Amino acid sequence: MGRWQAERQGLFADSPGNTVGFFKVLLGSAAFWGIQDPSSGSKSSHTELIFVDGFTQFGFVAQPAEGNFVTVLSAVVSPTSRGSVNIASVDPFASPLIDPNFFDTNFDILAMVQAINDATSFISAPLWHQVIKPAPFWDLATAKTDAAKANFARLRSVRHQPSCRNGEGECKGRRCGREVEERAADLIKSEHRI
Repeated sequence: MGRWQAERQGLFADSPGNTVGFFKVLLGSAAFWGIQDPSSGSKSSHTELIFVDGFTQFGFVAQPAEGNFVTVLSAVVSPTSRGSVNIASVDPFASPLIDPNFFDTNFDILAMVQAINDATSFISAPLWHQVIKPAPFWDLATAKTDAAKANFARLRSVRHQPSCRNGEGECKGRRCGREVEERAADLIKSEHRI
């Protein structure tokens, strides 16, 4: 960070996540039980992996004191869960109430587990061991079952928490967001917006 602040060069001069992979959930997966494929077509993806050259810190997880790192970020890019955005106040500068409702459906959680498994499989290839010794980190290191990986995803995903101005679900005596309610997006169709 010091080099970036002084010279505007180094790791932070450009996005370190310059390698992206898009993947399909296997057609026989339990993720599809009772639903149609939510992606935009037979050649469209369900998940995305972003490979970052270095340690990417999210939340309170500190970088280990030594080592070389590759971070693999994962996302479900054709989710079936639906969140909401509600107006919190008549004040146009007030933050809206945002509930992304991540992992509310069986498809989304199983797709994320598949993304974790895909990343683990990819990074376990013998080629990587010539350069670094890749291994899952932090809570993911102990998540050996699909259920444990699903729990990891639910607990550790980056998300916004819904809130209300007075903390009691009311704005000026009315229920927050009941006058106007909008969906953030009706459907997201397997893409990466930059």
